[in-house]
Amino acid sequence: MAELVFEIKLDPNKCTGCGTCVDECPMGVYEIVTVGRKKQSRVKDLDMCLGCHTCELRCPYEAVKVYPPLEDLEKILQS
Repeated sequence: MAELVFEIKLDPNKCTGCGTCVDECPMGVYEIVTVGRKKQSRVKDLDMCLGCHTCELRCPYEAVKVYPPLEDLEKILQS
């Protein structure tokens, strides 16, 4: 069976680069980078994501969204 790969969307208009996602993620999925003159979060290792939504729940700016693997979405839509 293939490993589940979650989809993570980071909204660059909301992300301030505060580092909450980096600090809270138990798997080290995120890193902070400088884009132009602005700091923001970036996914550095998507394969490590457990889909626990900790980053999404703790982000004070609602800049992170975690989506289940496509196969799970298809099952939900069919039920």
